[in-house]
Amino acid sequence: MNTVVESSKAEVENLQHLLVLSGGGDTDVRLVTQAVWEWIFTGFKSEKSAYYEEVPAEVLAEAERHQMLDSFKDGKLYVTCGSYENDRALAAPGIQFRDVANVIAYAKTNEVNLGETFDGYIY
Repeated sequence: MNTVVESSKAEVENLQHLLVLSGGGDTDVRLVTQAVWEWIFTGFKSEKSAYYEEVPAEVLAEAERHQMLDSFKDGKLYVTCGSYENDRALAAPGIQFRDVANVIAYAKTNEVNLGETFDGYIY
């Protein structure tokens, strides 16, 4: 017998996703909100090989909250067809950590539910 368990409102509100980006000997680990996570995985919306896309207002608000607005020029981000998800992940606003162990400790202390993880590249 399967039991369906619905997420509580608190679980959904405290849901954050993990970005782990590495390259050149560096690692960038950060937690992002559901809105930022969904933006990272929106499709590529151009027939060109690259373009400046409008960044959703909710993502820009997170960028302002985390003092990361410098990643966006006039509310836009340059993305390429071959790596648009990674391009967005590099600019994604969120809480930054030294490593994954610090994320886990933070999540436990602050009752954050960890969702999915994206492993990407720093270039």
